[in-house]
Amino acid sequence: MKSLDFLVVMDIFMTDLAEMADIVLPAATFLEHRWAHGYYVAHLPMVSVAQKVFEPSGDCWPDTKFWIELGKKMGFEKYFPWKDEEEFLEKEVLGKMGKTFADVKDSPQGFFYAPKVPDQPAAERTKPFNTPSGKVEIYSEKLEKMGLPPLPLPYDEPLESPISTPEVFRDYPLLGITGTRNHAYEHTWGRNLQALRRACPDPLVQIHPEDAKKYDVEDKEWVYIESPHGEVRMKADVSEDILPGVISMPHGWGGIANVNFLTCEENKGLVNGTPTNKGIACRVKRSAKTT
Repeated sequence: MKSLDFLVVMDIFMTDLAEMADIVLPAATFLEHRWAHGYYVAHLPMVSVAQKVFEPSGDCWPDTKFWIELGKKMGFEKYFPWKDEEEFLEKEVLGKMGKTFADVKDSPQGFFYAPKVPDQPAAERTKPFNTPSGKVEIYSEKLEKMGLPPLPLPYDEPLESPISTPEVFRDYPLLGITGTRNHAYEHTWGRNLQALRRACPDPLVQIHPEDAKKYDVEDKEWVYIESPHGEVRMKADVSEDILPGVISMPHGWGGIANVNFLTCEENKGLVNGTPTNKGIACRVKRSAKTT
């Protein structure tokens, strides 16, 4: 993002990305505009329309209004002929289903716009299972053709570990894990809410008392966590709930506590392509800062 010539962010909060932007536009919340939601994940031909609870505050705009107005400003009026997002929804979404806002006003649960097709009975299928062989495939020929292990492995050593990269762990002797849940937050959400922030004001890295003593770290002291790829800064939570030699870091924090700085794109799973976040070579050192 920093390499872009021009960056515009439209959001309801001043996020890390918004702080990098050349222009920040205020967005309307989901309570301030109408929007259609399709149940595509469940494979149901169903749509519901959220009702506007109150008008957008200040200069906040719904996303749809922004794109309509931007299209018109760029001279593409014929491709953006709607006066507002409600006209767009009524003509382009509901209208194509033979519905209007009046029809769905009293149906907050949504409506089927086409008949629901039941799952095909097993006796009528050409194959019992939707796989190349029609069977439950423990041995995957598809993965084999991709040069990947065709059988599930009982254990796959991390790309960075005391066994696979002992030279790395000589300098970074702690095994860092992340992803444990916090009672106050859900992923990246909620840290701007004062009530939740009072419950958990700082990112806490769990470290065993033996390791805390070894690295001269005190409880609730700010520390740096370093890996071969970067560093973050968190508060130490000295606890026997974590094993010696392992530190547990929360995910979802931004700025200097963004745990993604400790991993890299190269260290990723061969099959799922996910960067390593459960086995990071780390070390801990005290921070001179106190806040």
